[in-house]
Amino acid sequence: MKSRSAHTKVHEAIKEGTLPRLGQGDILCVDCGAIAVEYDHRDYQKPLEVEPVCRKCNAKRGHANGFTSHLDEMPVRTAADYYVCSRCRHEWYRRKSSEPKRCPRCRSEKWQQPEQQAVAVSVK
Repeated sequence: MKSRSAHTKVHEAIKEGTLPRLGQGDILCVDCGAIAVEYDHRDYQKPLEVEPVCRKCNAKRGHANGFTSHLDEMPVRTAADYYVCSRCRHEWYRRKSSEPKRCPRCRSEKWQQPEQQAVAVSVK
């Protein structure tokens, strides 16, 4: 279970009245005794096992077990994924596993070939 679905279950429990609403001063942080404003998960597999904490203590506690960031799911980009069009000098990273067919800016299919210089012909 991801953190988003665990947080959704907590919000639903607050709406239903299963969990009390926080931030009104009647529930205190289990760590420091300040006013609790957030519920802290220690394990996202158990979405309703939460503790009321203040923001400062929640930040100190860090991520719960089972936390996965969306950044962990992003592919790592390398120099092999980086391209420069030799025609318009546009720079980009590829999105697909295959070699790009054309430059995304100038749409040239010859983006890897340098433009040929005009040759001056002298007439006698």
